[in-house]
Amino acid sequence: MKKILILFAFVCACGILSAQTVPNADFEQWNSDEEAAGWTSSFSMDLMMTSFDYSSAEKSSNSHTGYFAMGLHPYAIDLMLTSYTLPGIAHLGTFNADFDITNLLGGFGGGGGLDAGSFIESMVQGGITCNRVPQSVKAWIRYVPADGDAMSVTVRCYSNGEVVAEGTYNSTTASYGYEQITIPVTATSSATPDQLNIIFNCGSAEGSNLYIDDIELVMEGGSGIEEPANVIFSAGPNPTRDIITVTPTVAGSYSAVLFDMNGREVWAGQSLQGATKVDVSELSEGVYFLKVTANGLTRTEKIMVK
Repeated sequence: MKKILILFAFVCACGILSAQTVPNADFEQWNSDEEAAGWTSSFSMDLMMTSFDYSSAEKSSNSHTGYFAMGLHPYAIDLMLTSYTLPGIAHLGTFNADFDITNLLGGFGGGGGLDAGSFIESMVQGGITCNRVPQSVKAWIRYVPADGDAMSVTVRCYSNGEVVAEGTYNSTTASYGYEQITIPVTATSSATPDQLNIIFNCGSAEGSNLYIDDIELVMEGGSGIEEPANVIFSAGPNPTRDIITVTPTVAGSYSAVLFDMNGREVWAGQSLQGATKVDVSELSEGVYFLKVTANGLTRTEKIMVK
């Protein structure tokens, strides 16, 4: 009997932990070049004698860590002899394409007053199973907007289909390298959630691109569910003016590359062993990115030169 109770407790604990973990948070797994495993970024529909396949994501090698990130871009369609651009959206739930056609026409400027971005987001439903409201959600992003465009990240927790917690992040600012963002989540009800969704929206202007990698749920107390498995080095002091020391935290040799904000390589080292000192005294002040690869893992950190 005691063994059964212990096994039951273990299974329950595993269920709680798995329920609070974002699937494929590092975007290393892909069902196809346009659909990340565990994420939804496409749907198909027949509309006014026109069929189209909405697809907004792509497997990108422009990653923060590892081999891949998820790239998001707007999707263009031709409807009633006119071209429209829908915002690029990816999320953890499903798309509900069962809607009133008059709402869609209004969303495209037909007088209904509903913008296309809000309409597409209204099709988002569901999410992954959860039983706790996270304190926040963190993600590494790189945003390249077309003029005047804006991106957003929305976190929602549901209980029986009703929103019980929510958080939103918005930005119009271009980032030349990856930056970590934090989306605080605020509970609006005392109900226990049963689903969680994270919705990324890159905007709807042609030419906008949003790259997403390494998503983390932060629970009460400030610690995430899982520590990143690819913390393979430390670098300091940061900020620095003259020397930065790269110290591996894994065994074996490693390679390191330092880029400026325009992606130009300013220093590189191959087959490095142990701590390596990098002279940055001749570099201009600003933000740089140090990319280290070891044991098949890659991680990039922002470096400030003052």
